[in-house]
Amino acid sequence: MSDFNEKERNDCLGEDRLLGLFLTVVAVAMTPGPNNLLLASLGASMGLRRGWVVAWGIFAGFPLMVFLVSLGLGGLLSEWGWFSYGLRGVGLVLLLWIAWKIASAPFLVLTEEGEVEGGVVYGFWSLFFFQWVNPKAWVLSTAFGSVHLTPEGVVWMEALELGFLFFVATLLTGTLWLLLGTSLRRFLVDRLWFRVYGILMSLLLLLSVLPLMWDNFLD
Repeated sequence: MSDFNEKERNDCLGEDRLLGLFLTVVAVAMTPGPNNLLLASLGASMGLRRGWVVAWGIFAGFPLMVFLVSLGLGGLLSEWGWFSYGLRGVGLVLLLWIAWKIASAPFLVLTEEGEVEGGVVYGFWSLFFFQWVNPKAWVLSTAFGSVHLTPEGVVWMEALELGFLFFVATLLTGTLWLLLGTSLRRFLVDRLWFRVYGILMSLLLLLSVLPLMWDNFLD
């Protein structure tokens, strides 16, 4: 009977720990960052229907990265200094290119049918592979992996668990950022506001990543 009570107690503690971890993941996933700013820009440019399909590059790509980094890929890459620096260099170039695309996007146009057209056209794979050169994604994956994984646990199961929590959190919070961008589409038909919005999103994107990237280059 005591063994059963101990097992029940451990299960409850495990559930409480997972719930606390999930709430923390949701709070972190909600904050402005490269992925969320891209989703807001994506919603403004492509709308909800088309944007939702492309957004799965982030919804699937980031949790997959969390899973793989938690399995030990992050530690392996840190041993290959040349590869790590190369990855950061590619990330910087890609980040600047994305920021430029957002800031200089074609203007939105309101058609006679009342539809909004124009803006930046994103691709699923570009957002999917962006996760691997996104320094904030690396920081979060490494930090949460080091906290969640335990010496007595099964590594692949705990890594899968963490990846699933990030998938749910990214899907929920990312959809809100996508909806935010979508809700602004009709206001952004005005060329001045569209350009101001694009420049603001670009600056926020750079400010959310460049400090982390600069610290990584100094390591």
